[in-house]
Amino acid sequence: MGGQGPQSQRSWPVIAVGALIAALLVAALFSFVVAPIMEARGSGLSAWAAICRSMGLRPETAPTAVGQVGAPPASAVVFDPAVLRRIERANPRAGAQIVAATCSACHGQEGVSENAQFPTLAGQSAPAIYKELRDYKSGARSSPIMTPFVQNLTDAQMIDLAAYFSGNRAFASLGTRWPLPDAHARALIVDGDPARNLPACDACHRPGAGGPIETPILNGQHQEYLLLELGVFSSGARRNDIYGRMRDVAGKLRPGEQAAVAAYYQGLR
Repeated sequence: MGGQGPQSQRSWPVIAVGALIAALLVAALFSFVVAPIMEARGSGLSAWAAICRSMGLRPETAPTAVGQVGAPPASAVVFDPAVLRRIERANPRAGAQIVAATCSACHGQEGVSENAQFPTLAGQSAPAIYKELRDYKSGARSSPIMTPFVQNLTDAQMIDLAAYFSGNRAFASLGTRWPLPDAHARALIVDGDPARNLPACDACHRPGAGGPIETPILNGQHQEYLLLELGVFSSGARRNDIYGRMRDVAGKLRPGEQAAVAAYYQGLR
């Protein structure tokens, strides 16, 4: 009678382990190389920077916009464990001193802006504030008002500023709002629009939604400021969103929808 010998039987586990290793290598190649490169197309990130971000590493050089000469780069901020530890160990008191000297004129000493063109920062996510400060300094995000202020700030000072504003929960209106009776705006924010491949805004921006760490809180933010930022994202004038997420979303919103979404997030205060 024919049958498999001991050597043949021993080869099956080896084949199975080899197949498993090959499958893992293919999955890793797709997750850390192929997918980041595909997402980086048109986002302002180079292929190398996209691969580095997927692995939680800092690219050796700042990423540049693809196919657009002179376009500002996408953000090169990476929230690796070292940066997160520094944010956790920040000094809010040192941040308060910087605010008193430079930030309070526009954002208020407690982070509550009275001018709707300037965002309220009290209670905002510390990683979100830190990222935007870094982007202003690197040129990934430009502003004739903010850029000169951040040029002399050290990385540690930016982290202290972010911690100070984030910790001002007692003064914060961010994170809460009275919902406005706009069914269409609510549908866009809660459900998105699958027909336009438009994701729900709350998938990233609802507090506790688990979106990207740099995602800011929008509930309770000034309508005028939100509408301004939606406009510059949709026009491409602002390009520091990772993988072009906000440019894609804002570009699919009609002008009336942008205004409705901004009004809905601000709410009635």
